[in-house]
Amino acid sequence: MLTARNFFIFNLASSDLLLCFITMPLTLFEILSQYWPFGSSNFVCKGSGYLQAISIFVSTISITAISIDRYQVILYPTTDGLQKYGAIKIIVAIWLISLILSLPIFLNRKIIYYELRPLLEVIFKIDKIYYCIEEWPFDYGRAYYSFFSLIWQYLLPLLIISIAYLQIFCSLKGRNKQQQMRNDRFRKTNILITLIAIIFGLSWLPINLFNLYSDLVLADSSLTDSHIIFYAFCHMVAMSSACFNPLLYGYFNDNFRKGFKEQLKCTLIRQICCTHFEEIENKENRNISHLKTQKTLTTNSTELI
Repeated sequence: MLTARNFFIFNLASSDLLLCFITMPLTLFEILSQYWPFGSSNFVCKGSGYLQAISIFVSTISITAISIDRYQVILYPTTDGLQKYGAIKIIVAIWLISLILSLPIFLNRKIIYYELRPLLEVIFKIDKIYYCIEEWPFDYGRAYYSFFSLIWQYLLPLLIISIAYLQIFCSLKGRNKQQQMRNDRFRKTNILITLIAIIFGLSWLPINLFNLYSDLVLADSSLTDSHIIFYAFCHMVAMSSACFNPLLYGYFNDNFRKGFKEQLKCTLIRQICCTHFEEIENKENRNISHLKTQKTLTTNSTELI
């Protein structure tokens, strides 16, 4: 069904896939290796961080848009809701805003390298080690951007989501039983979206706090191994929100679960049917080949007689 909510959910799923399959493996591999293993290209260095920041902002703003859409549908059911073309315009705006908000990451990342001593060059078969770093043009530039991200990517969306769902909860609680039974579908949807919002709030809190701590307290000192391990843990917790979303959709959303079962059933049936038809075709080919062989033998025998 082409509703505004489904458009927003599709947009959220797209950004989650981008996080899970592209940006998260790159970042985690860089953290574990403690150097930049993807060569000397500045574009790859800039693009990986930029793409990750875009995905995070898109995911956050999409969850916020879903909560606002639920707020409008539940509290003002008689008014015309957001139509699909309006939702598409909002999704385009979400991506444009995310591109702009993430631009400082692209502008301030670059590749640096250290040349190895001749002995190490012989041992490791490389002459340089590359690092992808952020170099800001003014002091505490990274700290300012971390604080900016904390507000626009975490605190403000969390505030909007919390207010929207608090209003929805109060509205549903004040309705009579007949109205509540009529709105069971709405409540189930709201449970789904509320859990997504809660997981978002809990998963992104550690990484935001760690970024502020590292930028303000550890700005002039290098990170120790324990700091790097803790950052990797915070990063994995933050990225886990992208992995929880499809599980929640599959459990709470009847339409999603029904569509998934139908697709799975069709795939299995198609696979079984194809296998069955292949067996039939192979059997017919073997029979035809056998008949041709028999005909050839019969012809040869006749000629000999």
